[in-house]
Amino acid sequence: MQGPLANSELQQRFRHIQVAILIAYLWDVICIASGVIPFSRVRRGSDIVGHHLPILCVFLPLGLPISFNLASIESALQVLDSSLHGPQAVGPQSFLLRIYAWGFVSSLNEFLMCAQRAEAPQGVVTAPKLWNARQVQLFELSYKLAIFVVFSMLSAIACLQLDYALWKHARMKHPTSSFFTLLACTYLTPIQIGTSAWRLFIITKYPKMAQQTWAKLKKYWFASGLDAEKPASLIQ
Repeated sequence: MQGPLANSELQQRFRHIQVAILIAYLWDVICIASGVIPFSRVRRGSDIVGHHLPILCVFLPLGLPISFNLASIESALQVLDSSLHGPQAVGPQSFLLRIYAWGFVSSLNEFLMCAQRAEAPQGVVTAPKLWNARQVQLFELSYKLAIFVVFSMLSAIACLQLDYALWKHARMKHPTSSFFTLLACTYLTPIQIGTSAWRLFIITKYPKMAQQTWAKLKKYWFASGLDAEKPASLIQ
């Protein structure tokens, strides 16, 4: 960002991100509840639900106080307030937006997986198709790997940067407070509980997902002959 956002503009952008995530994830859950698995290479709907529910039930609700300017609940709003801090609010504002932007930049991957599923609903391509073409699947798998390794790391780094911004603010506001009091001021806010849960989610879920994607990518990359024409979902 070139300069600090007005509070109303920050909240509007934040709400837009949250609504986009809500619609995308909720639609997937509705599809699964209706008996439709929307993504290619996914055999069990519970795998998608297990990924989506923590986001829908924990991460998004904990961001609502910022979306609706509930300063009595969310003390981090003091650090994000450009009317109080002027240009110094740029850092915390950009950190907050980057956490969500890098954390949920998977829309392209999910679109490709939906298109692949629509083209080959049973995992079988009977004629040359667009979305299940070898090049498209290699790109989609590579992009998925970037989500689990690169984008998640950038989101986690933004979390740490927001931690530090809130810690500095707490030290300025409470210069004589103990370490544990400053720690509580830094982390015991809805958005910080949410970002902590997000980091835990990344640590516990993404390494295994990255490993599985890398194994699939290697097998598909070196596939030849008839195997090269199969959807990646059929290559074990």
